[in-house]
Amino acid sequence: MMKNALILHGWPEHRVDKYFLTEHLRKQGYRVLTPDMFVRGYVFDPKNVVGKVKELLEGQGLDFAVGISLGGLVLPHVALEYPEAKLLFMSTGPYLKADSPFFNFILGLFRNTWILKIMSWVLKLPIPVLAVFYRLGSSFNGTKEEIEEYNRDMEHNINLVREIPVEEEAEIVRFIHGADNTELLKKIKNRTIIFNGEKDLFMPAERGLLLHRLLVNSELVINDGEHFNVFGEKDLPRVDQFLGLA
Repeated sequence: MMKNALILHGWPEHRVDKYFLTEHLRKQGYRVLTPDMFVRGYVFDPKNVVGKVKELLEGQGLDFAVGISLGGLVLPHVALEYPEAKLLFMSTGPYLKADSPFFNFILGLFRNTWILKIMSWVLKLPIPVLAVFYRLGSSFNGTKEEIEEYNRDMEHNINLVREIPVEEEAEIVRFIHGADNTELLKKIKNRTIIFNGEKDLFMPAERGLLLHRLLVNSELVINDGEHFNVFGEKDLPRVDQFLGLA
């Protein structure tokens, strides 16, 4: 029987059906589920995500589950339902506490729905203008070779944020402000691998270290990546080894 894998996306990226890890797992013989947690008419909440996963699995088991950034805050809720599944946490932690003061300030403002509605108008500004604010919240700390990748990721993210309805953004912000999986993670015994980056301002390496301490059956990989490039194709052999495919 084909093995089942699940990838829970981050924010604002919500289309991971063509993500390089998705394609890699398919080549390895997995059926990969990539539910869109931001789809219109769907209330963003861990219970609803777990319900959607069960619906997609149609009574089958789950062999491997990935949580990327925001998705990593939802993954523990899925793991409790599927204790045999191997887990991958990527650029995430038990909760969100960024090392970017500007990002934390903006996130606090977004708790006000009216501010979010105003932002929907601000997002109509040209990308070069929005890029100034983006860099304030997510400054670049990489090498000259990585700057092009950072700029592509920035433009891609800005366009994705424009697509997400204000109501969805409000649900996401409410979840983030209330999410703290510290106690929940202590209950999880799944075999786990964690990837975090030293230069990640959103989910710093310290969050990965805390995840590692809370998850009793985990291994931790900390590299020099930022939030946008903590995990890359170079890490696929490590994943294959973790899954017993190498």
